Amino acid sequence: GHTRARRSTDTRERARGASERVRSSVSRARTATRGDATRETRGEKESSKSDGPTDRSRNRDAREREGRTGDRKIASTLTDMVLLTAEQQKAFDATLRKRTQLEAARAKGSDRRGDALEQKWTDGHGVQHSRASGRGKKGDETMRVLSVIDESPVFALDSGDPNYDSTEEPFGLRAAAGDAKSDVVVEYKNKAETIINEYFNSADIDEAWISVEKLDAPVYEHFFVKRLVTLAMDRGHREKEAAATLLSALYPSALSGAQIQRGFLRLVEAADDLSIDVPDAAETLGMFIARAIIDDILPPSFPDNVACLVTCEGKQSQEALLLAHGHLFGPGHIDRVLRAWGDFDKSPLDAAKLQIKSMLEEYVVTNDVSETRRCLHDLHMPFFHHEFVKQALNIALEAPRDCNTVAVILGLFKVLGDSAELSASQLQKGFIRTNGAIEDLSLDIPDAKSKFDHIKQICVQHDVVKFD
Repeated sequence: GHTRARRSTDTRERARGASERVRSSVSRARTATRGDATRETRGEKESSKSDGPTDRSRNRDAREREGRTGDRKIASTLTDMVLLTAEQQKAFDATLRKRTQLEAARAKGSDRRGDALEQKWTDGHGVQHSRASGRGKKGDETMRVLSVIDESPVFALDSGDPNYDSTEEPFGLRAAAGDAKSDVVVEYKNKAETIINEYFNSADIDEAWISVEKLDAPVYEHFFVKRLVTLAMDRGHREKEAAATLLSALYPSALSGAQIQRGFLRLVEAADDLSIDVPDAAETLGMFIARAIIDDILPPSFPDNVACLVTCEGKQSQEALLLAHGHLFGPGHIDRVLRAWGDFDKSPLDAAKLQIKSMLEEYVVTNDVSETRRCLHDLHMPFFHHEFVKQALNIALEAPRDCNTVAVILGLFKVLGDSAELSASQLQKGFIRTNGAIEDLSLDIPDAKSKFDHIKQICVQHDVVKFD
């Protein structure tokens, strides 16, 4: 028992002796370092009295290097003499790396940023902190200084990576939510619907024509066509007839042929959806297509061309096209289509067509330009003068080559064009409409194309019409 007590006492004394030796070694190392630093400082003070700015800068750099050397000596001594755990060693190494980074920043003249970095990103335990947004404080215009603990940092750019940081994603600013193009389309559709509703209430074709011209958006005209027919489909015969009349009036002055075709194509594509709210959508749409073909605003081949498209394979779409095709054949099909929603004689445009036909037939016989001018003026439809040109050209094409009908018609164009009673745009549109129907005219007039080309040559020679 006495032997075990003595051994325990000896062990404790040896442990205390080892501990005292460690503390003594550490103390001597620190004393030596402070002594070297003190001597160096005294030497610098003595030399600074005679040295210039360059020498003082050199001394400051030497002092910083000496300080780092002293820290390394202490760290080396502690590492050699005291056994650290893995976690302690990791924290210790991280502290040394951060110290090196801060000193490098200060050496470049970034002392303020380095101090802010040390205060902001460390809490004395080697823990890293940063703002979620990665931005500095308000009013801080300095560049952001990054402190990376890892030796080989990896910046994750893939959103699926666990290290991904969404705050690093680039971003852009825009004045308002939504796409600019979609906003323009929505605005156009809203204006178009307002014009259509006002037209249904007033039946004023002139006002509607002016309003559509003011929209001045040729690439969006198909939206107007689709909306006009869609709104009319869910209303009575009066609105349906008014819609068909307006389309004929707006073509080609305010609505181009290509945009009208595109609008009807969108209607055919949407036939299945339209039938949900309008049970007879296919039947009504088929009649609208047939009416547009008879009014020469759609080509006769439209139903066949559209039927083979993938987007028009729906049941209601195919039914509408078949009905339109059926309306265009059989005895009296023209009158049947024109009277589908009421007496066509009550339609302003159809009445105007009859008046134009009558005045031209009278002019060919009498050659009375004054009377024809008066009748044309009494129509009060300057936007519909292309119909006057089209019917006059049809008369010229049907006339025999050995008569003077062509000269009489072109002379009328010249007189009315020079006086601006027949605008250049209406003349051009009348020729464009005739050119588009030349294949159908050739069925009844075999030499229609050659006659039409000859008429255009005469117009160019005598400056009657300018062609692009």
